[in-house]
Amino acid sequence: MKRSLLLTLAVGLPSQGCGSPPPPQFRARAQALAPAVLGKAEDFAPLVAHSGREPRCEDLRDVPAALGSRVLSYIYGDPQEQRIAVALTEDGSVRSYSDMRGMGRTAGGGEGDLTSISINFEQGHAFGLNRPAGRAAEAVRFDLDDALDARSLGEPRARMEEIVKRCGGS
Repeated sequence: MKRSLLLTLAVGLPSQGCGSPPPPQFRARAQALAPAVLGKAEDFAPLVAHSGREPRCEDLRDVPAALGSRVLSYIYGDPQEQRIAVALTEDGSVRSYSDMRGMGRTAGGGEGDLTSISINFEQGHAFGLNRPAGRAAEAVRFDLDDALDARSLGEPRARMEEIVKRCGGS
């Protein structure tokens, strides 16, 4: 898979001079910004379910600096139907976590349903996004601590540990 798929999700937190900052927003690939509402991680209902296929590891060491020094990921299916990526810092700690489900395309090449879960440890936030095919995306912002072990999000903490252990090597 191309490295550009790692860039499928970027979280934008625009800053402004005075006053209260605008609500956090999600930017999904080829998608306009979607305002994020505050919600509980366990209440998030992913539009696209976790893949039941066996994942294969990918270890990218040549990634854009904005992602970290290295990205480890699980890729499910061929063609790819889900990717869970863990970006690491220079010292090997987790910088961010991303779970993309549905990959946004149908078998016929049209736009499909998409679910994205994102955790950014440096900025201290977690998000979930559902985008039904052909409709506007809905984004939810979660408390970081609640999101890490939420079953509804696929238990990101356990998944991160598994990916680093299985795919990390040296």
